[in-house]
Amino acid sequence: MIFLIITFSFFVSLLLTYGIKSYALKRGLVQVPNSRSSHTKATPHGGGLAIVITFVISTIIGYLYGYFELDIVLTISIFGATIAMVGFYDDHKPMSVLSRLLIQIACSVGAILLLGGLPTINYGIFSLEFGYLGYFIGILFLVWMTNLYNFMDGIDGFASLEAITTTGCMAIVLMVSTKFESIWYLNNLLAASVFGFFLWNFPKAKIFMGDVGSYFLGFVSGAIMIKSWNLTIDIIFSWVILLAVFITDATFTLVSRIVRGEQFYSSHRSHAYQIMSRLLGSHVKVSLILVALNVLWLFPLAFFVATKNLHPLTGLAASYLPLIIGVWYLGAGKENN
Repeated sequence: MIFLIITFSFFVSLLLTYGIKSYALKRGLVQVPNSRSSHTKATPHGGGLAIVITFVISTIIGYLYGYFELDIVLTISIFGATIAMVGFYDDHKPMSVLSRLLIQIACSVGAILLLGGLPTINYGIFSLEFGYLGYFIGILFLVWMTNLYNFMDGIDGFASLEAITTTGCMAIVLMVSTKFESIWYLNNLLAASVFGFFLWNFPKAKIFMGDVGSYFLGFVSGAIMIKSWNLTIDIIFSWVILLAVFITDATFTLVSRIVRGEQFYSSHRSHAYQIMSRLLGSHVKVSLILVALNVLWLFPLAFFVATKNLHPLTGLAASYLPLIIGVWYLGAGKENN
């Protein structure tokens, strides 16, 4: 039955995206390019709403059939949906940074309370028990993940491919390394929900994801990470490895802009992936490079760490050091690039 639900999710997302695109064009809900855009053509936006509706409904159906636990379903359907609605509103009538942040914090508080905080990290002689501090760290983590996808959603197919490849690869890692079927079912379900939208967003975007989609993807990805971490503790290392491209680019760029005294929360085109798209003259090439990095490099590292054939610190170093050097070399965070 779960595979029917996953197939259902793909087709519903595909059809809903088409409907949202038609609606946006009729109502003139299009994103007009400006000096800080990576696009040159006015394009309808808000297509990520299809991902939200599809994934929320599918997880509820999955729960009714006994595939998913109540805590993660409530997190997705209540707090994930609220985050998405904030993004949907922001797509049509921009909200203040403070208003968005306060709602994101409130939803993250609710989610981390439902999910039970962060478990102890225990690997060999290394042990770290978070206790109540884990709730605070978890809240910060969910807020950062929510904005992470939003920062990195700037060229055709990029955020969609990140979600599809990381959740798809993680489903394989979880299937091999743990007995908890629910969490790898959930990853496949999210990948299918995004894939239906993706076909309208790549290789040439006919509709953009919008804040509604990027906020939702970041938040639910973070929630799924915490849920899987609570089920099988060591898996967090594999998650962090698979998300290395987005984490490195977004974090390095943000820190660089703060250090340079720039208005870090305003729109810009100084992420490494945006610089690469201008250097290569192609969104498609950069998005395909992302797929290659995730599938051919980060996935094997995450897999070997999860199956205890590679030490987590070695895996993290092999993932992040080359990427940090790469974004530094490209000049991420500098507006004149």
